[in-house]
Order: sequence, then C-alpha cells, then structure tokens
Amino acid sequence: MNSSTNITRVIGMTLSEKYRPKSFDDFVYQDHIVPSLKLIHDKKEIPNMLFVGPPGCGKTTSAYLLAKDRCQLIELNASDDRGIEVIRGKIKHNAYTAKEKIIFLDEADNLTAEAQGALRKIMEDAPNTTFILSVNREHKLIAAIKSRCAIFRFTKIPDDLIRQRIMEILSIEKIEPDGDIDDLRDGLNSLVKNARGDLRYALNTLDTVVTDDNKIKASTIKILEKPRNIQHILQMAIDGSIQNSRQLFEDIIIRGTFTNDELLEEFYQAIENLATKDEIKAKLVIKLRDIDDTLTRGGIPMIQFIALLYLAYISPHMKGVVK
Repeated sequence: MNSSTNITRVIGMTLSEKYRPKSFDDFVYQDHIVPSLKLIHDKKEIPNMLFVGPPGCGKTTSAYLLAKDRCQLIELNASDDRGIEVIRGKIKHNAYTAKEKIIFLDEADNLTAEAQGALRKIMEDAPNTTFILSVNREHKLIAAIKSRCAIFRFTKIPDDLIRQRIMEILSIEKIEPDGDIDDLRDGLNSLVKNARGDLRYALNTLDTVVTDDNKIKASTIKILEKPRNIQHILQMAIDGSIQNSRQLFEDIIIRGTFTNDELLEEFYQAIENLATKDEIKAKLVIKLRDIDDTLTRGGIPMIQFIALLYLAYISPHMKGVVK
C-alpha cells in the first residue's frame, strides 16, 4: 500500500525495532525466565544457551541483551544456510578467532543432522566463544548439542498483554483511528488473535496499516488477516470426510496462504484443539514431527500434509485406539 509509511519508517525504524526491550526489565511476559537471564548477564561468564519457543516472544532480544556492553555478538540464521558448509565456513571461521564473542544462531533447528554434529564439535573446542542457539522446535536438535546448553523455554505472549502493548504504542506514537472507534477495536482484536502470541508479528502488522498522516483503519487490518481453517480441515478428516478435507487443504496450498513453518504451527495448534481421543492426537503429533524433518530435507509439502490428513482419517479405526 502506498499510504502505509508511518512515523517509525521516517526515522528508519519499524515499530518492533523501536520498541524492542532495552533491558530485561522492559520485557513483556517471560517472568519465569527473565530473573535467571538477568543473573547470567551479571556474571563474568555466560554458558552456552538454548532458547526454545515460538516466534516473537523475546529469544533474539535476550541474545542482544546478554551481549550488550559485554562482547561482540555475531548473528547468523540457519534458515538461510542449514548445511555443513555454513558450519565449516561462517561459524568455524568466527568461533576460532581470539576475541571474546557470542555467536547467536537463530532457527538452529533447521540445521541438518550432519551440520549439527559439526557444530557440537566446535562448541566443545572453540576458545573465547559462547553459543546461543534459538529454536522453535526443540526435538529437532541432537541430544549432544542440548546437553551442552543451559535451556530456557520461552512461551507465547498472552493476548491481553499484546493488546495492552499495542494500545500503549498507539498512544505514544499519537496514532489515531480513521473511522469508528468500535471498528478499530474490532480490528485490533483481530490483529491480536491473528498474532497468536507473537508480539513482533503484531507490531510489524501494525506498521503496515498506519498511514502517512498517522491514522489507522480497521478495514485494512481485516484485509491482512489470514484464514485459520486448518483445525476445521483436520477435524473433517477425523470425522470421516476425507475428500472434502483434502480438497480444502489443496486449495490452501494452491493459494500459497501459508509458509511451511506456518503450516506446521497451524497443524500443531489444530491437533491440540481437536475433538478426539488423546491417543489419536499423540499419533498425529508423532507424524507431524516426521513431516517437519522431511520438509527440512526438501520434502514436498502437499504430499506430506495430505498424508497427515489420511492418518487422521484412519486413526479412529486403528488398533490400540480406545473406542
């Protein structure tokens, strides 16, 4: 949209950048781990650390704060280079320099098993280097890496806190509604619901709907909302309507509504909320983890997720499922 540039863009910062916590005291939520992170920050030595949790909940910010006023932070993203070469090249080159540093490897769960094995060796041997790994899915990391890290599990930020933070920022930035205030309230509720605990996503979306004259329009927020119907599709398969379930899912893939990571997250959420037995949910989670690994190795999303739908379809009739 031509009119989406706002005051933060003028000074070269997005809202998520401008309002990124400057200290652990500024954190929104994560009260169960922030005190421990503050203690580690105050120590002379920081251990290798593993940050586990969904997007937009503070993992990257925590790495920045731990390195702040302390040492160099080298940030790499394993979704860009996930093979052995990124370990032998970028990471090994940086890890063995003499200067004290923190290497922050985001989305480390995208690394291949071979690359993880090489990373483990560097973590053991590299002097003056602390590793902070960030993952969405802990099960994709090998045990040898996890055993060398202090593990911190971040959680999704509750909707009410995301809504509160948005309202605070709207007030600070003097952003006003363009239209009825009730419509704006509904639009912001939609934004919060769609963010699903991801504060960064909420602020980045907010950034795109604020106009040049610092107005915000509820209808624009609605346009950006993604359909969340994976649970309906999966429930249809459970209930026996496999052809309709498959057709609806194929429509989603063809439209390109979701990325692979978004689809995985949607299916994990859907399984959790299914109206079915726990044994079936467990089977589907195990299958989804296999799909997760297969997609990392280049598997075709359409084939993989349709296989999950068929498993959902036959699961109620499989041996071992209590009637």
